[in-house]
Amino acid sequence: MKKIIVALLLISANVLSAQTFTKINIDSVTGLVIFDEVVKVDSITQLELYSRGRQWFAVNFNSAKSVLEMEDKELGKLIGNAFQDIYFTKSFLADPPTKCYYTISLFVKDGKYKLVVSNFKIQAYPSQYDLNPKKYSLEQYLTSKPDEDKGNQEIKVIAQILKVTNSISESIKSVMKTTVKKDDW
Repeated sequence: MKKIIVALLLISANVLSAQTFTKINIDSVTGLVIFDEVVKVDSITQLELYSRGRQWFAVNFNSAKSVLEMEDKELGKLIGNAFQDIYFTKSFLADPPTKCYYTISLFVKDGKYKLVVSNFKIQAYPSQYDLNPKKYSLEQYLTSKPDEDKGNQEIKVIAQILKVTNSISESIKSVMKTTVKKDDW
């Protein structure tokens, strides 16, 4: 576990300098990697931010209904589970995609919102060699590989996770901060 934390901190200093997330947090209770940020959006009500967050889920996923696990308008909570493909070279062969599962939690209040991306899981797609590949938490994945597979692969996986989280963050920011014009038709 110490090796993971050191690797994450080193990567955060080098890879994240120009990106939204500038540090990697390890949750003190769960021990899991989380990315979180609080963003101020002046003069926008909780209800409007909730609506924009709900719209973001609807636009960015095939079905917001299948992604969203919790919606609470009064408390300003939207929590969803999703996945997307990530790519990192494992060999000289073609770069096969790997599924990256994660949880997106969006909490809104008047004038600000909090984004938390957590609960990362990694799973290969089924192949002729493994019809039912195991799903690993990010932490398990990084610690379960034999020594000869570690090193650059860890850095590539974490870089892909950072790419995913920064993409989510920037996408949500663009929706939450956009000035909405009254539709006067």
